[in-house]
Amino acid sequence: MANLIFLLLIYPVAASAQNPTYSLTARNLHLIAPDSLTFDLYLKHTNFPTTFSFAGSQMFLDFNCNFANGGVLSFRLIDSGMDSCCRPSLTTVNQCMIRTTSNPATCEPGRCEISHTGLGTLFGKFSLRTSTSFLPLDSFRLQWRSFLPNPFTKIFAYIGNVNIDISTPNTHFIDLISGINEQTSASVLDFNLYQNYPNPFNPSTRIEFDLSRKDFVSLKIFDINGREVATLVDESVESGRHSAVWNAEGVASGIYLARIMSGSFSEAKRMLLIR
Repeated sequence: MANLIFLLLIYPVAASAQNPTYSLTARNLHLIAPDSLTFDLYLKHTNFPTTFSFAGSQMFLDFNCNFANGGVLSFRLIDSGMDSCCRPSLTTVNQCMIRTTSNPATCEPGRCEISHTGLGTLFGKFSLRTSTSFLPLDSFRLQWRSFLPNPFTKIFAYIGNVNIDISTPNTHFIDLISGINEQTSASVLDFNLYQNYPNPFNPSTRIEFDLSRKDFVSLKIFDINGREVATLVDESVESGRHSAVWNAEGVASGIYLARIMSGSFSEAKRMLLIR
């Protein structure tokens, strides 16, 4: 009987010891245009060699309500290092709260393993935009919602085939300072063509590009077969960051290329028009 009691007492401890631990960090804040910033969320497994089989998440972050400068906000996923069925599936911004969730109900246990090396696994690179222009970055003041009242951040893992809440609010971090990169001048150091936004789009999208010096610029749209569809820029342009809007009204759905040429510089980005 004493042996049975001893086993019952130690079982929860042993089971708990198998739960993965993690760190969840917001980092790499970049203001890429007066109205647009990006940041990353990294999830790292911190008690290897246990297994961290990701089973889902709901993540909420607050920020300064005045930061958007009275503009209308939009929030979207740019990239993720997660398996396709575990990537963030819902990204929203409501006033001054960001939400991103992943519910990999179609993923079998073991498919979405979280890395224990380096920064961990890139849960998502995100873009936040305003219809006006942001205030200075130091007024962003991003912070995790990790405690009651609802809603707050939760992380889940598979222990065997069971979905377990492993949330630990004290391992949710904000490390944006080292990554801050604010555009303070109209001049830039290189040529660059940015991915259009929004993408996919209907019927219009904006394309931004950087020029390191005044030069003649050709920015054209081509269909997947190489046929020219539209010319957005075909003139001499001053150095700095510029944007052009393509209104694809009357153009068929499909994949299109935005190609920029300036001197010896040439670059293209794929765009998806969906009706």
